[in-house]
Amino acid sequence: MPQITLRVEQELYDSIEEKKGDRDRSTFLRDVIIAYFASQKNTALSQGDTVDSQESANASQEITNVTQLHYENEYLKKKLEDLAVLHENAVALHSQEKQDMSNKLDRAMQLVSQEQSINMTMQKQLMPAPQEIIKKSWWKFW
Repeated sequence: MPQITLRVEQELYDSIEEKKGDRDRSTFLRDVIIAYFASQKNTALSQGDTVDSQESANASQEITNVTQLHYENEYLKKKLEDLAVLHENAVALHSQEKQDMSNKLDRAMQLVSQEQSINMTMQKQLMPAPQEIIKKSWWKFW
């Protein structure tokens, strides 16, 4: 695609920046030029036949509609990209949270295992010695 470079006064530049909003400057200026030539074509045709002017008005309206759809399409593409980035971040956070929960569960299982091990050791220590385990009748206290 050919390229055009031009110099403009600061006031005109500021006006262009204000009017274009969040659209790309090149696309905005291309659409302005297309609209200008479409209006010139409409005025030239309006001086001729009225039928041709109606057709050119329809063509101009179609061009305007197409450019508007183009801007909306670009805007939606940017929003879709933003949503994709947000989705990736959410998936990453979810997997990190899942990993953290898994680590916490593993740690809890280790603590339960340690507690059971300590409990078994205590039970063994509290058991009477083999010498103490002598079969006595119920009436013998000593």
